[in-house]
Amino acid sequence: MPPLIKTLIKLSLLLLIMLTGTSMLIHAQPYDDEGLRGLVYSEDCQPPCFMGIQPGVTSMNSVYDILSANPWVDGITSRFVNNYDSMAVTWTWNGRQPAIFDGERGGTVNILFTESSSKQTASSIILPLNLPAGYIILLLGDLPPDYSGALGKGQRVYLEASYPESDVMISAITACPLTRWNVWTVPITLRLSHNVSDPDGLMPIKDVC
Repeated sequence: MPPLIKTLIKLSLLLLIMLTGTSMLIHAQPYDDEGLRGLVYSEDCQPPCFMGIQPGVTSMNSVYDILSANPWVDGITSRFVNNYDSMAVTWTWNGRQPAIFDGERGGTVNILFTESSSKQTASSIILPLNLPAGYIILLLGDLPPDYSGALGKGQRVYLEASYPESDVMISAITACPLTRWNVWTVPITLRLSHNVSDPDGLMPIKDVC
């Protein structure tokens, strides 16, 4: 057999082993997908929903009440954003939260102020997770080409993907090259909102790096 053919066969086998290993690694993580399913397909209230907070439904006062009463939540702060058009209500975890959540980073509920209504309501919920992107891919499918993109180079690349039918968006910071391995294993931040859409201003993932 010619040396070139042997080399190509070896490379093909190596690539197959790496891809298989990626999937096995995801399944071998200490998290099962029940925690993620609970976030995406909440049984507490009509999804998207987290801890009883529903984007487009839950009022600002109720957000504070729900967070204050939650046994996982420690401190709560808030700040105006987007030229005072909205408010970001953030919290820290107290250590009793499930392992799926990143204990070093808390969560955020964005409150949207609208002129047409005196009732300010939650617009999105942002949750940094101790969970690789592969889990969301296994649960919801491959990153949709029309609803995913990336921006950056070298050791800092911003990656974003939306699943509009599930009211879910994920984002992550990773590094080049954007191989299947790098994408599947990078920890993600989950965003729950009725207004997830195509990534504005980002490039197709295949064109980055």
